[in-house]
Amino acid sequence: MSTVNLNSPFISYNLTPQEVITGHQLSLLQKQCIQNIIASYAAERLSREISVSEPLATVQADAKNQGQIEALRHLLDLSDAADEAIRNPSTAPQEGNS
Repeated sequence: MSTVNLNSPFISYNLTPQEVITGHQLSLLQKQCIQNIIASYAAERLSREISVSEPLATVQADAKNQGQIEALRHLLDLSDAADEAIRNPSTAPQEGNS
């Protein structure tokens, strides 16, 4: 059973390996919704025109979109790894603090 990690300045939890796997699993619908959000951010980034008057704002907006895409992609990658760990238990995480 998960417990609060009191040794961290941030809220985190001590999880068993099985809790990590279960927590990382996303449903097909959740994966599809996340992929739609990624596509939206990517389209926004590709359609952005460089502002001659404020080029830094353009770069900042691109960086924001890239960070959003990478964070969402990371969630999908964690879910894929959890799905693989269910199919092949030898790939399951060994520590429970992910």
